[in-house]
Amino acid sequence: MDIESRDENLVNEILGVYEKSIEHLNGVMPKESMEEIKSNTEKMIKNIENLIIVKNDEENIIGFMGCENENLEMLYLHPDYKNQGIGKELINIAINNHNVNKAHIVKINTDGIDFCRHMGFIPCEITNGSLYNEAIEMKLNKEAN
Repeated sequence: MDIESRDENLVNEILGVYEKSIEHLNGVMPKESMEEIKSNTEKMIKNIENLIIVKNDEENIIGFMGCENENLEMLYLHPDYKNQGIGKELINIAINNHNVNKAHIVKINTDGIDFCRHMGFIPCEITNGSLYNEAIEMKLNKEAN
């Protein structure tokens, strides 16, 4: 999706999916950290090179992914659509169409880390950030795919 076509309404709809997908972290993470990560996610939605959006039959956004410089920077699904193969399909698009070989997952997002492991990524290093905004860089194990 072109950066120019990402208007405020679209960004807000995408952020709604993001918020639903991380609701389970409420209470685990301080509100300030949640707001910091949301703000960073909003900036990425607006500016990331490759933004892929998934819609349901009613044309509502149910998931999205952002890739840039061979990195998977974000992948979020509405909880009602998890475990249906959508995330796997998005990862395959990232690998096959955008040459993704690394993923950056916020350390506290254990579901995301486990999913990336399942998809053939191996944890490599922790990047700097606040306590709740530290990310784990994972590299694709090409032998697994």
